[in-house]
Amino acid sequence: MHDNTSVLIYGGWNNKVYFSDVIILDTIKNEWIEIETNSELARWNHASIMVEAIPHWRFFVFGGCETSYQEGEKRNPGKFTNNVQLYYVESPNFHHLELDQSEKDPKPEKRELCSLLYDIKRRRMIVFGGYSNEWLDDLWSLDVSQVVGPS
Repeated sequence: MHDNTSVLIYGGWNNKVYFSDVIILDTIKNEWIEIETNSELARWNHASIMVEAIPHWRFFVFGGCETSYQEGEKRNPGKFTNNVQLYYVESPNFHHLELDQSEKDPKPEKRELCSLLYDIKRRRMIVFGGYSNEWLDDLWSLDVSQVVGPS
């Protein structure tokens, strides 16, 4: 993961089954590797981004739909979320990232299908749009400098 030769895939669904797994494609060896994690919720239609950080890469997941789901259960529609999950590449675990929230600086609305990018100079994620029972056209900045270290 540290040499830009891998692709990380998390979650999703295939019209029958929801996923909460992490799979890595090693593009040099052309091999798929399934990683054991502590992920308990299936999540799909989320936005995610890999960020080079000190001392290791960080994988951020924002929004989407999530549900508790056991294989073989009847599929349910899940619920929109606005939480941020953080995956530490050096120790394959997800952590819920608490965002500072106040009346002055509220959290983005729960949503799926949004766009996400990383501003390396200001060490922040930028969230744009998405869907929450209607299409959204808002823009949010999420400071992640405490997690990624110096630029």
